[in-house]
Amino acid sequence: MDIYNATVFSSTSSNPDITNYDEAEGIKTWARRLNNWGLASLASEFLESSGAFATLAAQSLYVCQPLLEPWLPVRALAKLLENPERTQEFVKVLREEEAK
Repeated sequence: MDIYNATVFSSTSSNPDITNYDEAEGIKTWARRLNNWGLASLASEFLESSGAFATLAAQSLYVCQPLLEPWLPVRALAKLLENPERTQEFVKVLREEEAK
């Protein structure tokens, strides 16, 4: 018995060939956005102190993506939060943005 899963195209899906430069810019953009909202300190503390939260947050963002994507690029943030090394880079950028 074969199960066929047809490819589903989404208008919100991002290009899988993201360069490191684009990812770095995405990190900076999210850090600026959180800093403008006054959440940079809270986000950096939360991500730094609870490692498992980042993975849970990423999965939650994937679930909410269809609703949030028209206003915020949540897929980029979810991909960032899935990777512990990238999450630590994000925390560093958040701290730098907060210090400005």
